[in-house]
Amino acid sequence: MTMRTKTFVIIFFCYVISSYAQNDIQSRAQWLFDKAVEVVDSGGIMSAENFQNCLRYLEEAGNLGHTEAQFQAGNMFYIGVIGVNRDYQKASFWLKKAAAHNHEQAIMLLVNIYAAGGFGVKKNIPEVVKWLQKGANLGNPDAQVNLASFYQYGMGVTQDYKKAFYWYKKAAEQGEPNAQNNLGACYQYGYGTAKSMTNAVKWFRKAAANGNPEAVANLKKLGYK
Repeated sequence: MTMRTKTFVIIFFCYVISSYAQNDIQSRAQWLFDKAVEVVDSGGIMSAENFQNCLRYLEEAGNLGHTEAQFQAGNMFYIGVIGVNRDYQKASFWLKKAAAHNHEQAIMLLVNIYAAGGFGVKKNIPEVVKWLQKGANLGNPDAQVNLASFYQYGMGVTQDYKKAFYWYKKAAEQGEPNAQNNLGACYQYGYGTAKSMTNAVKWFRKAAANGNPEAVANLKKLGYK
């Protein structure tokens, strides 16, 4: 066997061992997550001990890289349950791990944490914008409409009507009612785009059809039903 062949065999062997180890880690993480689910689905009234056991399984799974376990552990600290105090520091620790894997719910909870502050975390608008941007880039309509609002009013960012219009449009095209109404307003007043009453009415009607009361009022002001 030549040196080159020996080197290839060693590399291949290391790859196989690494793959088996990774599979073992993933299997262990899933097993721990399933145990957490079993605790919740066991029936009856959840006690402090039940919640603590559930959290322990989630944290162990999270430490092994299980994204949903990371989110659920963060969510438990975010809402607070019997036996687990509400703690935004611990919540953000786990939610950031899930958000690193593009978990959209985790991203939006981080937005809420830094927008509200409290429970061990200071209100932090730049962090809010950071996570909204990440969520918006992933196509989350809630992140997009909120990011648009930040740009419209210059909250934590330089006021930019074009960016506001861009993100309202992205969210509106996904059926987000508030974004549809605000997009209509952008067309009505020329915020970030050319004025167009045709487009304004079009998006007000879409928003109204999706139950947005402001859009209904806007249509009435314009003489439309």
